[in-house]
Amino acid sequence: MSEKTRVFPTTTSGLQLAARQLQEQPVCSVLPRGTTLLGCEVSLQAAGFDHLEIVFSADGDSRGVEETLNSLVPGAELVLELPAGPLFRGRIRDRGLKRDRAGTVGLLRAHCDQREASLLQQPQTFYHHCDSELAGMFALELGLQPVVEPTAEVIELVDCPADRLEFLRLRARAIGYEFAVTAGALYFSSKLPAGCDVPGLPPCAGVLAVDDRVLEFSIEEHSARGKGGVFEVAGDPGWLPLQEFEIAGQGGFSAGRYRVAGARHSWDRLGYRTRVDYLEHGVDLAGWNGGENGQQD
Repeated sequence: MSEKTRVFPTTTSGLQLAARQLQEQPVCSVLPRGTTLLGCEVSLQAAGFDHLEIVFSADGDSRGVEETLNSLVPGAELVLELPAGPLFRGRIRDRGLKRDRAGTVGLLRAHCDQREASLLQQPQTFYHHCDSELAGMFALELGLQPVVEPTAEVIELVDCPADRLEFLRLRARAIGYEFAVTAGALYFSSKLPAGCDVPGLPPCAGVLAVDDRVLEFSIEEHSARGKGGVFEVAGDPGWLPLQEFEIAGQGGFSAGRYRVAGARHSWDRLGYRTRVDYLEHGVDLAGWNGGENGQQD
């Protein structure tokens, strides 16, 4: 008796799904029966500022939407699932109504768990700590596994704001370290691990072939900060922060290996669209753009 192995086509991100699965809509764990997901947008960022926004309708009149919203309590856990597995886990932060000529729809916004936990901290002053000690301490505070490279310099006094993730992002930039949060781990080190060594990422680097599936593509070089850019693809919701990939068919200027700094996945009745920010060196998108502080939207 012979066994048959079914091999699905692989997208440019490395996602292996049947073509029909790439057309299936995502499933939101908190939407009850009688509601319809109209659209969603998931922003996944290497700095850990993941968030989700969804729009939904309810059978019947606007009272169905209002009743659903009343049952969805801020702080409740939410999961957005694709055929390949969960794309987003977090907690409801905001909810609301939107009315137009087409009717009444509900709005939900959610933040990932580490983002919510980071925003709930209190400002604090620390004495005689090095950066790696703070990174390890804050990772555990936020329920993350610390993957931290030791730093030698002891800082006499550090005023830390409430937002621990933002503080660590800026400290990493100041000392030439890389900072990232993904798959339940916080990375604070001189060099990020290879993409194949990051849990949840494909075992091989992706290959972006700039063909008719690519809706937009750009690449720039910012002096010493290296190359980076943006691309947008249809029908491939597999791109994830810290993922490595190469660009094919664009000549010598774009040759090399790049990392995903952020991916914004959108879904509506027309299917999936994904917009990716990528960099040649590291994942500090704000630093590459010349920003001093503030997270990327």
